[in-house]
Amino acid sequence: YQRRVRENLFHFRMSDDNTAEETEETKTNQKGTQKEQANDLEKVTDYAEEREIDENKAKKALSFFTNVQKNEEAEKAERAKELASVVIKSEDVVLLSNELEISKEPAEELLRSHKGNLTAALLAFVNK
Repeated sequence: YQRRVRENLFHFRMSDDNTAEETEETKTNQKGTQKEQANDLEKVTDYAEEREIDENKAKKALSFFTNVQKNEEAEKAERAKELASVVIKSEDVVLLSNELEISKEPAEELLRSHKGNLTAALLAFVNK
């Protein structure tokens, strides 16, 4: 009888030791898993932060280019106003279109861009 009690006690102690070892291993595994999870979470938050920063950079760049485009359009409109206000002679337009073999519109534009100066317009066209 005592022998059985000892064996049972021995098995009980062994199972307690195994349980303690298993519990310790489980705790170690959980700590490792928690560290891995924390690292994974850090990677995700880093990615989200980088993405947020990239979105802000993109918005700033888009705003910059939009402003540049608006400025260019305003300059073109101002230039068109200036060119429209230049007085040109119809004889000069006919001469340019005949001699340079271009239509009337480009001839007018060429003359207007050189402030109605026929000689300057001819030289600019030839030296183009």
